[in-house]
Parts: sequence; structure tokens; C-alpha cells
Amino acid sequence: MGSKKKNVVVTSDPLALIAEKTNKDDEKKKDMSRVKCYNCKKEGHFAKDYKKAKVKDYKYYKTKILLAKKDKDEQVLLAEDQAWME
Repeated sequence: MGSKKKNVVVTSDPLALIAEKTNKDDEKKKDMSRVKCYNCKKEGHFAKDYKKAKVKDYKYYKTKILLAKKDKDEQVLLAEDQAWME
């Protein structure tokens, strides 16, 4: 059921053992071209590797402010009225 053949290297040369180890490490690396970042939606890196600060968009903050004002004043404020900016 999909057993992997393990190569056994018998040598007294420590450099040969190091070379064998690095070849195995290269095989374990992921194909980063298929990885997609959740922050910027671009391919090639993870979100944890993304250097720009996480910033929510304007629409998110506008909605959040309108909901906070609604809870405070117990009235619905529409974005078109621009009453929440005064």
C-alpha cells in the first residue's frame, strides 16, 4: 500500500552523508507557485510571510461605524445620508 523504499548509504565520508540529507530536504519542499496568500490574494507566498500590514478595506470600517452608531442611537443611519460623519 504505497510503501517507500528507504535508501541506506554505508560510507565513512561525512560529506556524502550531508549531501544525501540535503537531497532529501529538497524533495520535501512544497511547490510555492501553487500557494495562495490570504492577505493579498496573490500566489507564491503564505500570509505569515506577507510583509505589508493587514488593513481592512473602507467598506468594512464604514459598516462597522454605522452598526456602532445604530446601537448607540437606536436608529438606522444610511451611508447615503452621511449623517454619521457629522
